Amino acid sequence: MSLFFRIIAFCIITFGTITIGIYFRLLKMSNKQIFICESLVDSVITLSYRQDWSQDELDLLIKQFFLQYSCFEQGERVLGADREIVYFLWQEYRLTLNFECYSESIWIEALASSSTLLAELYQLMNK
Repeated sequence: MSLFFRIIAFCIITFGTITIGIYFRLLKMSNKQIFICESLVDSVITLSYRQDWSQDELDLLIKQFFLQYSCFEQGERVLGADREIVYFLWQEYRLTLNFECYSESIWIEALASSSTLLAELYQLMNK
């Protein structure tokens, strides 16, 4: 077999192994709370994730977030260079779930300013 095909086969196997590993790691943690509400300051709920993460894992992180918080209805997703935003609905309010990849920051913002809305949401997410 030529060197080219060996390299291609190696890349496919490596990528598949990494992807499957990430999937099973998230699946194993699906019964645990892996997103934790850290704080509510002004109009932002700051979240943390139990492990380090990268931009390559965002698809799985977003799926895991909406599995953990099934009361949220996922909306559109906006992709950026180092930041991704997922719009979602909760009690007919539109909010954003933000991922900033370089700093591994995760936070939620309400599109309509309402301190009581975020306070209720924060309490719900900390149950």
